[in-house]
Amino acid sequence: MQEENPINQPAVKKTIPLFVGIAIIITVAVILFGGVFVFQYFLNKSQPKVIQPQNQTAGPALNEVEGWKTYRNSQFEIKYPSSLCSINEETRQEGYYSYERKNVLSIGCPSSELSNLPVFSLISFYADNESKNIQNCFYGFSFYQNSVTTKHINGYDFKYIEFADAAMGGQRALNGNYAIINNQTCFNIDSAVRYKDLSFIEGASDQTFTDQEKAEYRQEIQNKSDLLKQVISTFKFTK
Repeated sequence: MQEENPINQPAVKKTIPLFVGIAIIITVAVILFGGVFVFQYFLNKSQPKVIQPQNQTAGPALNEVEGWKTYRNSQFEIKYPSSLCSINEETRQEGYYSYERKNVLSIGCPSSELSNLPVFSLISFYADNESKNIQNCFYGFSFYQNSVTTKHINGYDFKYIEFADAAMGGQRALNGNYAIINNQTCFNIDSAVRYKDLSFIEGASDQTFTDQEKAEYRQEIQNKSDLLKQVISTFKFTK
């Protein structure tokens, strides 16, 4: 039997399947576009990135103290915004746990009215060189041992605690207490932002507040707290 000559067989035309062709086109496109992105990446990396400034609304004199007044006595000095706060230099003894402290200065920032709700902030400065008060200088901190930290203020390390307080009638307060012994004198600085608990008021009366009013009130409380911290950060010993 004579074998057929494969040369005489008609040629079979080979075609590329459609899905293979599409895959090739996609692969080439990815390589080309990828090369462009890589080029742009290294080009942008070699140039400094410009950040467009954004409009920001600053709080009332929280970031600047150049225009603040300076109170100074024989022991310390402090700056405060006279347009927002006032000082009381009356010296008086105040009860504190089982003993008394000598209040030598108070800085009060008047109430701000938002929806007829007051936010009042106060800083009280105590300085006493009696031996009993020196021994008890950090007495109040013993109740918050796990929360005591150190605040560095113009070269001096103060013990510091911050805590919230609640009283009857929806009265609330954010407190910050600083203490240090310098030149055989105990110095205490107490700050407090006093406000009303809106949820308590709503539950105890027919008065309600919108979300915007609540947000504004929370912001006012935060602004007062920030202001007191900014004032205390200017504290300096004069001897």
